[in-house]
Amino acid sequence: MLATNNMVISSNSNSWQFSIILHSYPSATSKIYDKVIEFESSIPGKSKKTISNANLLYEPDTITGYQWNYSDLFFHNSLTLGSKSFNDVYEIELFLQEATIDKWINKLYYNIDQGIVGFSTNQNELWFLGK
Repeated sequence: MLATNNMVISSNSNSWQFSIILHSYPSATSKIYDKVIEFESSIPGKSKKTISNANLLYEPDTITGYQWNYSDLFFHNSLTLGSKSFNDVYEIELFLQEATIDKWINKLYYNIDQGIVGFSTNQNELWFLGK
């Protein structure tokens, strides 16, 4: 009832680790289970760390909203990040969970087929797939 995928996205000067976790919770409103996709980001291999995450409800081939209605979920038919354009992108706000440094991921850009296509930090750095 749990699946996870971890990846590290790196540049010459920095790297970020992401976890995408699929699991289910008993629904608060019915006798079925809510299907949840959880996004978590952190800086790998540091004694000081930062973690931000978000839990979202999903159905096959679509994300329907945040599990606890934190914020509005935005969907872009087309979105340009830096010099690249992407189609069918969810803009997901991540919420700070733990921080011993002053830098964290505050937004993910996610496509169901491609995965994470970009993200931004609380210091207005924008990362996006180059290929």
